Amino acid sequence: MHLVIATVGSATTGLGHFVRMTALAEAADERGWAVTFVLPPDCLDYARDQVEQLGWQLRIEDWAVDASLVPEGDDPVAVVVDSYWIDVAS
Repeated sequence: MHLVIATVGSATTGLGHFVRMTALAEAADERGWAVTFVLPPDCLDYARDQVEQLGWQLRIEDWAVDASLVPEGDDPVAVVVDSYWIDVAS
């Protein structure tokens, strides 16, 4: 299994979303899942460093909630998005 987490962690948004998703990622990692974080370019160095120190994959990009979040490959994938950027009306 592969867990892809798209979240934020910047000076404007704070680290709450990121820290919450780190706990989820740790649980998945303990179960042998691959973990990828997708963070925006303005994310804090702390968030980048944490992902790299824990040995997870890191993608830095202006992400959108669409199929681009799903990595290529045959592994089953779970995608979790935690952000204020999501507009539930659309």
